[in-house]
Amino acid sequence: MRIIEFFKRLFHREKPIEIKQKKYLNPPKKMKQKKDLNPPKKMKQTYVAKSTNYLDEQYELFQTIQPGYLVFCRMPVCEDNLVDINHPHRIRPFLIIKKDKDYLYGYAGSTKKKNPKIQYTLKDGHKDKKTGAFSDSYLYLNNVYRIPIQNIKGILKQVSSKDLIQIQRKIQLLKNSDVHHIDLFENIEFTFEIGDIVEYNTSLYFLSKIQGDKIYGYVCSNTNGDIELKGLNLFINTDIERKIEPNPHSLKYIFNTNVNRYVNKQLKKENKEVLKLKEDVYVSRNVQYYNY
Repeated sequence: MRIIEFFKRLFHREKPIEIKQKKYLNPPKKMKQKKDLNPPKKMKQTYVAKSTNYLDEQYELFQTIQPGYLVFCRMPVCEDNLVDINHPHRIRPFLIIKKDKDYLYGYAGSTKKKNPKIQYTLKDGHKDKKTGAFSDSYLYLNNVYRIPIQNIKGILKQVSSKDLIQIQRKIQLLKNSDVHHIDLFENIEFTFEIGDIVEYNTSLYFLSKIQGDKIYGYVCSNTNGDIELKGLNLFINTDIERKIEPNPHSLKYIFNTNVNRYVNKQLKKENKEVLKLKEDVYVSRNVQYYNY
């Protein structure tokens, strides 16, 4: 018996004790990373690329282009901003205001008339790429773009001197209203027109005569006068006409053809000298009274 017990003990192996991991009744939940409800938006920069990598044909066009040309160009903005612009509108006409050795500077045109206060209607200023048909273009005069040579696509036309004179006048009006990020044509002299309203020695005047470098105007008032300018809360006193010396910075309102005709009608009724309006004065839909 002892021998049997000896052999049992010799060959008997105890099972290793297995330690089981306790199960938690409330195991810790796996933490999920919270989604940012207001993630930072990707910043978009509006910049103009350096004037490099252009074609010989583009440089030839650049040498030809002068201030006053209407030029088709690709919008000079970064790719992130270009994504927000429909493909047909990425190439649009620009009225060139000046140029240097590397860049053109110009006002962008649009096929939509949105804000007459800052737009100028340029007749036949847009050409449809598919049909070749011309339509009006509406120039935004509140922002000048710097256009690199590689963005030039073609020359549409040279804008008429009549248009350029009126554009220059409207740009001056905007500059007088504290729109600083715009430029005037350097080679176009500013001119006044009969019917303009200017400020001179703290008073407003309705320009009645322009004889060479001599300018005359009727005194305007907010309270009394024989001709009322509806919409401006102004009256013209045609009994007080004075010689004045305004400068471009004193321009407050651009003349309106209909108003001039109305003033002449009233002057005829009173048997007074009528305004001598230019027959070829370029007015179209661009020159109106605007209070900035």
